Amino acid sequence: MRALGMLLGLGLSLTPCHLDAQSAVRSVALFADLNTDDGSVEVRVDIDFVSDDTAGLRVELLGFGNGTVVGFRATTDGPLIRFAERSGSREWVVLESRDFERIGIERIDRDASPSAPSLGPDSARTYWRLAASYVVNNARITRGETVRVHIPVLTVALPPLRDVGDVFHAEVLVPSYWSVTDGFPTALRSTADGMYAVDLAVAPSVISVRARTDGAWRPGLPVILDVLAGFILLAFVVIGWRHLHSVASTPAADAS
Repeated sequence: MRALGMLLGLGLSLTPCHLDAQSAVRSVALFADLNTDDGSVEVRVDIDFVSDDTAGLRVELLGFGNGTVVGFRATTDGPLIRFAERSGSREWVVLESRDFERIGIERIDRDASPSAPSLGPDSARTYWRLAASYVVNNARITRGETVRVHIPVLTVALPPLRDVGDVFHAEVLVPSYWSVTDGFPTALRSTADGMYAVDLAVAPSVISVRARTDGAWRPGLPVILDVLAGFILLAFVVIGWRHLHSVASTPAADAS
C-alpha cells in the first residue's frame, strides 16, 4: 500500500519526453501557505510550458482526503475556472489555446525561467506561464494534537522536458508552533523556520505534511524505517563479523 501511495503521489503519468515534443513543461514552482484559521490551504503554482499553439491545455487536480477545490484563477483578479470533467477523485478542464491570454495565461520570453532550458532559437513554439492560485478547503485532518495536511497539486497533462534535472520546486509554509514529524514526498526538508521545500524531476499529485500542534516532536514513519534499517544493517555486520572470526579461529584450533 505504501508503494502504491508513492506511485499515486508522484504522478508517474508525467513521463519524460524528447526536446522535439510539440508541448512540454519547463518548470513548476509551488508555494502553499498553511497559516489559516479555517483549516484551508492557499496555493499558488507557476507552470511554465511550451506549446505549438494548436492543442488545448488539460489542467487537472487529484483530490485527497476531505479536501475540496472549487476551481482556480489564472490571475489574481481573473475569473474562477471550474473543472468541467471528473473521474473518481480526479478533476480536469481543457483550456483552448485561443483562450490562453483572455483567461490570464501569460505569453513569456523564452529566457524568463533561467533554470529552464531554451528549446533553441529556431523553435516555433510559444512559451507560456500559467500562474494559478486556488484554495484547498478542509485540507487538515486533526486528531488530538496531531494534524495532517494534504495539498493537491494543480498540474497540466504535459510531460517534462527531458534531461533537465528537477523541474518541480515547492515551498510549504506551516504555522510557527507546529512541529513537523514527516512529509510526502519524503525529500521534503526544512529550509527555515516554518518553511519546508522539495525539488523533484516531475510534479507530484500531492504534498502531505504531518505535524504536532503542541510543539512536541514524534518520529514519523520515515525516521522509524531508517532506524529499523540501521538496526538490520548492524545485525548483519555483527553476524558477519562473528562468522569471519569463527572461520579465522578454526585453523588454529585444528593445529593444536
